[in-house]
Amino acid sequence: QVLDIVQTKDLPARLKARAMYILGICSCYQATRHDLAMNRFREAIDFAVSSDDKEALASPLYGAATVLYSRGRYEEALKELSRLEILLSCLAMPELSATAHLLRAMIRRNQGRLEEALEAAWAAYETLKHHPHLVIYLHTLCALGTIYTGKGDISCAKLYLELAERSMKREEFPRIARLVDEALLSVKKCSAAEADLCFDTRTGLLISLTKGEIRFDGQFILRDLLRVFLESPGKVFSKDDLARLVWREDYKTEVHDNKIYVTIKRLRKLLEADGPNGDVILRAKNGYFLNPKVRVMIDDEPVKALSEEI
Repeated sequence: QVLDIVQTKDLPARLKARAMYILGICSCYQATRHDLAMNRFREAIDFAVSSDDKEALASPLYGAATVLYSRGRYEEALKELSRLEILLSCLAMPELSATAHLLRAMIRRNQGRLEEALEAAWAAYETLKHHPHLVIYLHTLCALGTIYTGKGDISCAKLYLELAERSMKREEFPRIARLVDEALLSVKKCSAAEADLCFDTRTGLLISLTKGEIRFDGQFILRDLLRVFLESPGKVFSKDDLARLVWREDYKTEVHDNKIYVTIKRLRKLLEADGPNGDVILRAKNGYFLNPKVRVMIDDEPVKALSEEI
C-alpha cells in the first residue's frame, strides 16, 4: 500500500525518499530480499537528491552500505560510507554518525585491518558519550570485544563483552545477546587454549602470542605455506609436498628448491621468538615441519599436534 501511494500520488520527493527507505529496511529484515532492499534504497537516494534534502539522503546511503556489508562487498560499502560521512559533516544526526562509524569498524574488522577497526569503533563510542543510545552502545561494545579478540588482547575483549552483557536485558535485546554470547565463546576458547599462534582463515590474519598481529597482505604464497604447517603441527612435509600444496605444481629441483628455501626463511623471520627457544619451523631429514610444541588455533579451534617423534 505504501509503495502504491508513493508511485501514484503527488507527494513531496522528501516524503517519498523516507517511505522508500523504510520499505528498504523492511526488506533487509527478510534475509532473501537484499536485492529488493538495495533497489528501495537506491530509489530513496534518487528521490532525496531530487528534493535537495541532505537529511533525506543520509539514511538511504547508510542503508545501501549495510546491504553491501551483509553481502561481503566491503569496498563498495566503504564508498557509500565515505559519501555519507561527507554529508554528516554538515548535519546534526549523531545517531546515524555513530552507526556509520560502527559499520566502518565491522567492515575493517572483517577485512583483518584491526587498527582501523578499533579507531572507527572508538569514534562511535565517543559520539555515544555525548548522544547516548543504548542499542548502538551495546553493538559498539560487542564490536570492540570482537576486534580486541582478533588482536589477541583477550583481557580487553572480555572486559567490553562482559560490560555489554551486564548492560542489557536479554529478553529485550535477543539479537544483541546472541552476538555477545558468540563473541564471549570465542574469547573463552582463546583463553583456554592459550595458543602461541592463532590463525583466522577468513581474514588471513595471524595473531602471535609474543609478536601480536602478523598480516600477509598480498603475500599469498607465504600465507599458504604457513597454513600448511599450522594445520598439521609436527607433520613433516617434503619438498614434493610443499610444491604441490603451496605452489600447486609438481616438484622440480631446479624450480622449487630455491623457492622453498627462501619462503621458509621469510616465514621463520616473521615467526622467530615464538615457541620453545624461538624454533617454529624445523628441518627434518626429508623435509620441514612445525614444532609440535607450538600451540596452534585455527578459527578459534585448537589444532592437535602429532604425538609421534620426528
